[in-house]
Parts: sequence; structure tokens; C-alpha cells
Amino acid sequence: MKSKIQGHRILSEEDGVHNWDNFEFDGPVWVVDPLDGTVNFARNLPHTAFRWLLPLMA
Repeated sequence: MKSKIQGHRILSEEDGVHNWDNFEFDGPVWVVDPLDGTVNFARNLPHTAFRWLLPLMA
């Protein structure tokens, strides 16, 4: 995905960003929010979900 959105940043918990209040939304930033898929993964079920958000700041 990163090769398709060059010049954009990606923000996610998996990247270790835990201090959201101090994150600078300067420029395009995609927020990746993985929804719970752990139980399905553990049961070898192929169903998971996640969200890709592109916040627009005024």
C-alpha cells in the first residue's frame, strides 16, 4: 500500500504510536484501524476487517 500512496504517512498502533495528542497531522496521513480478527485467525477463519481513514483537517 505504501508504494501506492507515496508522500503520505501511515499512522497505526502497530507502528508504536501511542501518544495521539502529540502526533502532527501535517500533510496526508492515513490512519489504519485494525478491527478484531484475532479469534478468527486463531480458528483459521479467513474473515478479518480493518479501516483505512484519511482525515481531512480544516
